[in-house]
Amino acid sequence: MNNIVLYEKIPNDSFPIRLIDYHDMPYTFSSHWHEHLEMHFIRSGGGKVKLGEKAFDVTERSCVIANPNEMHQGISGEADYYCIIIPPEFLEGNHVIFESVFYDENVWKYVDEIYRLKKDFSGVNALAIKAQTCLLLKYLIENHSVKILDETIYQNRLKKLSAINGTVKYIHDKYAEPLSTKILAQRMHISEGHFCSIFKSATGISANEYIMKVRLKKAKRLLRYSDMNITEISNSCGFNDPNYFTRAFKKHVGITPKQFRNENKQGEK
Repeated sequence: MNNIVLYEKIPNDSFPIRLIDYHDMPYTFSSHWHEHLEMHFIRSGGGKVKLGEKAFDVTERSCVIANPNEMHQGISGEADYYCIIIPPEFLEGNHVIFESVFYDENVWKYVDEIYRLKKDFSGVNALAIKAQTCLLLKYLIENHSVKILDETIYQNRLKKLSAINGTVKYIHDKYAEPLSTKILAQRMHISEGHFCSIFKSATGISANEYIMKVRLKKAKRLLRYSDMNITEISNSCGFNDPNYFTRAFKKHVGITPKQFRNENKQGEK
């Protein structure tokens, strides 16, 4: 399930470029977004990644770019890959949108050099890494950019994502209370249809599906760790009808709440 906070605040480290080297790692991570440019360079293995509203298969030598303020999620797979995260200052205020997934051996020349320099990190090499990153960005802009957003479009995209993040937090806080797309749309001061569209665009699932996931996750925890009966759990998780709760639980989990409790019951936690 998606995290309660879809927005990821990337800390300001002393060195602005984050260079991560993943080995035999599951290519799975929760849906999130940030203002930084995030790039994955798949050395071996592969998987499936979602960038914005589209899912892509990635394989060895794939170059994967999550553009700034774009929701991205690792869906499946296992890979060795480099991850480079670049702060927005490197683009000098230009809101460049790059291709999502592509193959280009020329890109690897820059990436391999960046990681070679990283092995012996020093003051001189730190400067060289910044220079090499600028050369990488120059090459990407010249060969793999799609468009440049104007400031108004960029700010609108940022505003939409921030609003959705607030809505997700509201669902987690208020899951036990009556929730509907109408209520959530009213909180954002937009039409219900528009809300449903941008929520699914941002998170990959509908608002009603997300509410159901949150409520079922809470219910599973209570079934495992509490002595509350089925009706009490139904009411405390926002279902308010034990029969509907049982039907929904079986539909999504595959077994009834009672069966789940019998198979998973643990001590109070």
